[in-house]
Amino acid sequence: MNGLWTAQNVTGDAIGAALLGGLGAMMTPVASASVSGFGLVIIGLLLLLVLGELRRFRQTPPVSDAG
Repeated sequence: MNGLWTAQNVTGDAIGAALLGGLGAMMTPVASASVSGFGLVIIGLLLLLVLGELRRFRQTPPVSDAG
């Protein structure tokens, strides 16, 4: 489990660095950080709307066949 968390952490850092580096080549560092942050907020809100049903899901207990 620790390896999975480490992989997620490293991958997130790599994607963030590539995103900021690409935007930094086109605009100032402050603007690139602001644009990437705003874009990620929009993506987060979209995921919240699309996957909201998962937050409300309640699994019913299985019915026992013994009886």
